[in-house]
Parts: sequence; C-alpha cells; structure tokens
Amino acid sequence: MPVEIDTRDAPRLLRCTHRGPWPRIEDQTTLRTQLLEGGHITPATRVLVDLTALDTLPGLTDLQSTVASAKAHGALPRAIAIVVSRPERCRVGRMIQAALPDSVQATVSRDAEAALRWLESLPVGTLCRVRCAVF
Repeated sequence: MPVEIDTRDAPRLLRCTHRGPWPRIEDQTTLRTQLLEGGHITPATRVLVDLTALDTLPGLTDLQSTVASAKAHGALPRAIAIVVSRPERCRVGRMIQAALPDSVQATVSRDAEAALRWLESLPVGTLCRVRCAVF
C-alpha cells in the first residue's frame, strides 16, 4: 500500500506518508479499520499527512470519497496538517480542507516541521475550523 503510518505517538498523533499513487478507497478503508481497531485514531487525534512523495494527484471526487468514508466510520481526527512539496500540490491540500467538516481543523504547509509545530500547538479540547497555510 502506498501509505506508511507511524503510530508511535498514537492516538495523540499519527504521521501518514503517501508514496506513489493515491490509494484506492478499498485500501483506505482497510487501513482505517486497522487504525480504529488498534486504538490509534480517535476524535482527539492529530494527523500529519505528508503528500510530498505522492506520484499522482487525486481528484476532488476521490478526496470527497475519502473524507465521507472516514466520517462514516467515525475516523475523522481532531486536526490535520497536510504537507506538500510544491506550490501546485497546494491545490490537493486545499481540496482536502474543503472536503472536511467544520469540526476538523486543517492547514497546508510546505514545511513538515512547521506543520508538526502547528498540530502540537493546538489547545486540547478546542474544536474550531481553521483554514490557513504555513509557507
């Protein structure tokens, strides 16, 4: 599967690195189920999503399906920081932000360390919509 998950700080923080093509919805569902069953993702989880090694960009429909599936399975995290490598990849991050419900905070950044600092700076228990970019 083209997604590597680092669960060493879960359920507080998950690190997801996408490599190669965007994963099929079936593969995403399998991975999400494993994370839920393992107690690695909760409504309080913060997720760092690294898209810098993604080969193919997903379309809006693919992203909406991903978010809808996560929501249906109770697997939406508290906050997501999306890391992109090039300005043209920001579009994917913005589409993910647009597909997320207001209960999930999100940012897009070209700097993984800044994205991680943003996730860690969020107060515990605060749920509000944030749309920003850290460039």
